[in-house]
Amino acid sequence: MVTIKKITEKEWEDYIDPQFVSNRFSLQMREALRAAFFNDLKDIDREEIQPLFSQLIPGITEKELNSTMGALRDSNSAISKSQDIHLYKYPKILDKAEGILREALKGNKERQWF
Repeated sequence: MVTIKKITEKEWEDYIDPQFVSNRFSLQMREALRAAFFNDLKDIDREEIQPLFSQLIPGITEKELNSTMGALRDSNSAISKSQDIHLYKYPKILDKAEGILREALKGNKERQWF
């Protein structure tokens, strides 16, 4: 069985957002990053295989992470043009954010209690 690693919305709330706060990302930057990944957090890819007795879980796949981070680094992309804060001007912030997101992809970072 093929399992696709994803960042779920709960992982974003429980792990990624606190990591952004601890790394002193401004509220505006955190909101811009969440907005960039908003659709990916809510969707299910077509190429995913339906598990036998469970449902597919929406979330950010590695492919979506790569494409969105590339778009955030490109000043001419639709994502970069639509945001209030132009994250492509802050490559160190994007590198740090990508590191946090890649760490979240490695395993389930959801809280086990509550």
